[in-house]
Amino acid sequence: MAKKVSRKTYVPYLLVLLKVRFFAIHCSLKKVVITSVICVFSGLLFSNVAVALAVAQGYQTSDATLQPGMAVVLSRDSTPLKLIVEPATSASDRVPLGVIVDRSDSLIAVGSSLSDVFIAENGQANVFVSNLNGDVKKGDILVASPIKGVLQKAGTISQYSVGVALEDLSDRDVQTTEVSDGDGKKMTTTFALMSVNVDIKTYSAEDESDNWLQSIGYTITGKSVDELRVLTALVVFLALLAVESALVHGTVTSTISATGRNPLAKFMIERQSIKGVLMAMMVLLVGMASIAGILWV
Repeated sequence: MAKKVSRKTYVPYLLVLLKVRFFAIHCSLKKVVITSVICVFSGLLFSNVAVALAVAQGYQTSDATLQPGMAVVLSRDSTPLKLIVEPATSASDRVPLGVIVDRSDSLIAVGSSLSDVFIAENGQANVFVSNLNGDVKKGDILVASPIKGVLQKAGTISQYSVGVALEDLSDRDVQTTEVSDGDGKKMTTTFALMSVNVDIKTYSAEDESDNWLQSIGYTITGKSVDELRVLTALVVFLALLAVESALVHGTVTSTISATGRNPLAKFMIERQSIKGVLMAMMVLLVGMASIAGILWV
């Protein structure tokens, strides 16, 4: 007669198999966590690098008054072999080229020994802005003003926008100057060097001042946020949802499967499940902190 084997005899072997299974799951989750953390911090690094002035192009000029922070246009005296710039003004019908920056402010500076100034066409830069068309606040679209090389708040006239203000003009140390309007009337205005997200676009008074990405950024943070930062934060958020779904699904399915195979190992199963939940919470905290860093830092 065959000897009847007690169910308890299989318990040690089942526990070993259970440990091996959870170890495999733990290794898989560990890989997912490491990959997600790398992706999140890569996104954070990319957003900080991307908003910097990526490339500055060298140009020549005959205007000795040009200095970093001034908006410029391409001069009519330019040729394909000799690109010359001059200060941008609201009276000019030419498209703004960009903003003069220090060569050291850009990741890449392209020019020659003949280059007098370096121009950034996009990215964050310090630009001269005046209150000629009203006080400038964060998120305001900026266009060329009557003052050479100085920007102002966009008005009701359609023209090219140079960028978006990233801070209030009143927060900076302002200077006062006297200018003449179109009728020759003298008027006093203040201006300062302030942070601007340079992005040359066609501006119309009928258009919305911000696109949907900037609207999302402003709604979340209460301040103007670069489009690329919002897009990066959105990508990180979607990646975070995918990682969290994988972690939760893996923990739940493993717990159900292990409990069905060996109800006697309930305590060990619960302990492993708690570890999976804690790991998911850790990934969530790291991801949310990274998103906050992308949008607020």
